[in-house]
Amino acid sequence: MSEEKDLQGAAIDPSLLGPTLPPIPPFTLPTGPTGPTGVAGITGPTGPTGPTGVAGITGPTGPTGVTGITGPTGPTGPTGLNVIESAFRASKQGPLEAQAYTAGDDLVLTFNNEQFDFGNEFDGVSTFQPNQDGVYSLAAGARFSPSSTLVSYGFSFNILLNNVEVIVATNNVDFFADLLVNISTIYGLKAGDSVQVIFRATTNGSIVGNQFNPTFFAASRFPFTSPIP
Repeated sequence: MSEEKDLQGAAIDPSLLGPTLPPIPPFTLPTGPTGPTGVAGITGPTGPTGPTGVAGITGPTGPTGVTGITGPTGPTGPTGLNVIESAFRASKQGPLEAQAYTAGDDLVLTFNNEQFDFGNEFDGVSTFQPNQDGVYSLAAGARFSPSSTLVSYGFSFNILLNNVEVIVATNNVDFFADLLVNISTIYGLKAGDSVQVIFRATTNGSIVGNQFNPTFFAASRFPFTSPIP
């Protein structure tokens, strides 16, 4: 027991201690070669589709392609109606064509100056006969010069269809002068109908005409295809 105590209390001679070595650095072993890649695992489930992005701007239109070949011509349609042109106008011009009138008579007016007649339907004197059914414009005018300028008088100016008055214009003249009267209508006519103009008055006189105030008769057919009732 006493020896143990002596050893603990004895001082250590520093000369007996060896030198202090530097610290040993850590030693890393070199990495070995990479082993082979293992087999791929099973693909996991596809995740949800993300939101659609903003649409980009539309690109420029491409060039027009080459025109294709023309297709075959279609069948010819049915032939249209055989429409005949119909229009005429005739008048009185000058004193040689005047017609004397006696009060109370029905005077069929004559028109010796034919301006045109597309369908050869006016007889050159007084009568228009259409060659085709249709709706026609009819017009006439007259200048009446009374024998006496000291009386007032009445008159009627009428369009005859097959010798029946269908359009009538009547009036009284209270001033002492020539009468200028016009009449017009739209009327359905049949082929071969006879259309004339007549004058009637309560005083004597004459039917006259000139280039400024002509006594005239005219007709023309409208291009309608519906049947005449």
